[in-house]
Amino acid sequence: MTSRRAFGKRSVPLEQLSDEELLEEVQARRKRRGAGTPTPRGDETEDKAATLTRQVRQWLANLELKPNSSLEDVERAYDRLLRRYAPAAKDGDPQRRAAARALLASLKKAHQGLKVHFSRDW
Repeated sequence: MTSRRAFGKRSVPLEQLSDEELLEEVQARRKRRGAGTPTPRGDETEDKAATLTRQVRQWLANLELKPNSSLEDVERAYDRLLRRYAPAAKDGDPQRRAAARALLASLKKAHQGLKVHFSRDW
């Protein structure tokens, strides 16, 4: 025999609560928890190493590289993408030129971040 938990003022199972009663139950739980403080989620409590790994993978993806790439691969890919997306080649179209500048800014950030990452002693 399983016992069911009772909720709300009527002490009924959760699925039998009305919308108003559900809202009251949520507000009461938030109040007990501490003035609406959100419960930490798994992705918000990750340590710095996991965050760094995710950032490094994003930088590698920005440079169109695989996760096992080396610093030399990063340098070659950065140079190749600089030539491909040079804003000077997009002189005729202001929108394409602006897009190229934005892309080059993200490539530069990825390149600098990966240089720092690969220079660390792990």
